[in-house]
Amino acid sequence: MEFNELAIAIVVPLVVPLMVGLARGSGLSAAKPGELRYSRGLRWLGLSLFALPPLGLLAILVFVSQPLRPEDRAPFVAMLIGFPLLAAPLVLEFFRVRHRFDDARFSFRSPWSKHRDVAWTDVASLKWRKFMKSLDLKSNGGQTFRISPLVAGLPAFGDMALAHIPAAVLTAYPEGRAILQIMSAGAAGKLMFDDATPERLLAAITPRPGAVTRRNG
Repeated sequence: MEFNELAIAIVVPLVVPLMVGLARGSGLSAAKPGELRYSRGLRWLGLSLFALPPLGLLAILVFVSQPLRPEDRAPFVAMLIGFPLLAAPLVLEFFRVRHRFDDARFSFRSPWSKHRDVAWTDVASLKWRKFMKSLDLKSNGGQTFRISPLVAGLPAFGDMALAHIPAAVLTAYPEGRAILQIMSAGAAGKLMFDDATPERLLAAITPRPGAVTRRNG
């Protein structure tokens, strides 16, 4: 078997189940009150995707106990460098995203944009981006705040948003409101792996005790 074929045959079956398993199980991990951030499981996932493939390639190189053939050197170097480069944005995302919220406002911190915040009463729209798997909150000033269903702390966030975002906005964007209700129910992970509409997902979910199912008042 060619070296690059052997590397793919060994590394991919190890990495993919790890990625899927951690992604499925990490969304419900605890966060500090009033905080949204990626769970410890996803942070470990990012580090694993960054470090395990190159370590696995080096281990394979030792295992085969023979020098790389000239035609294998370029694929080996490409994979050795490529895996960490591909995983680096995930590491930044999983470690540097940390949003905060209270009953007055939502503060947004991301490595991809400047830090900013919005008062709940200043939220103008709620849009679910199915392909990107994010809920976009847009302010009256035109700023967009993207929330991933994979961050921890979403039940309390969903409760707070449903209680304080203007009722007219929640009524005007029923799909976005359904996403907040799914988050409030502690079932946001389903949004990552289920192709059903948010309304259908919500209908099949049992509300979390104490969750906000409609806007107060």
